[in-house]
Amino acid sequence: VYDDMVSFLGKLYPVGKLTINKKIIPLIPKPSVSFNTSATFKEQIKLQPGRNRFRIKLHDFRRVYDVYYLEGYSDMVGHPFRDGSAIMKFYRLAPYHSVFGPDELVTKAEFVRVAYDILKPSSKWFGKLGYSDVNWGDGIYRPIRTLVRNGAIEPRSSSEFGVNDHVRKIDAIISLVKLLKDVDLPEQGSDAVLSLPYLDIGSHFTNAPYIAAALKERMISSGSSLNPNALLTRVMLYEMLFNTMEIRERITAKMDR
Repeated sequence: VYDDMVSFLGKLYPVGKLTINKKIIPLIPKPSVSFNTSATFKEQIKLQPGRNRFRIKLHDFRRVYDVYYLEGYSDMVGHPFRDGSAIMKFYRLAPYHSVFGPDELVTKAEFVRVAYDILKPSSKWFGKLGYSDVNWGDGIYRPIRTLVRNGAIEPRSSSEFGVNDHVRKIDAIISLVKLLKDVDLPEQGSDAVLSLPYLDIGSHFTNAPYIAAALKERMISSGSSLNPNALLTRVMLYEMLFNTMEIRERITAKMDR
């Protein structure tokens, strides 16, 4: 164990130091060093909130590595996902602004960029895209190419990706389950599928294995209604990504045993 390191998502990261004005220095990953722990990334962060200002302790079991101060999002005060959004903001996985915009609808461009940045899917395909609304120099070119290659997202057509199209909840569930790869997908007629609690799956029953996998891994919550056709809001997306990172942490821990 290194005194100046913290484990996050199965890798070892150097802990940044506070400046005099408490400005946070981003963490820099060192993928070549591995560190096995049974604690999830959320358990390694202790949030001590004071109004909307968080005192964050990074620790590993008995040892506290460092303390940071972070202003949470002003529009997330009182929101159930306030602490989760603060954690993701701290790791620069969510927008580093004063407001979060929880009810903003997510476009395909935002979904692809965020999912790519957080989950880091791999792809050996380096061909060019033929979409008229995506240019080679665009920052989302590689994320789109990678997610399309992994079959995790569908373009609007063969000639257009639809960067400004909104994303449905069902599409996000399918995409994130596909990107996790190591999640077991149940058979269509299995008990996991037939016992799904949602009463509004309807025409999406063909995608029930993905829904069942997401529910089993706690990416989504149980209940009588899933609202699969609901347009994805920013807080819905980040809650799912927050859960997805924990899923990947559990998968990594199992593989390292």
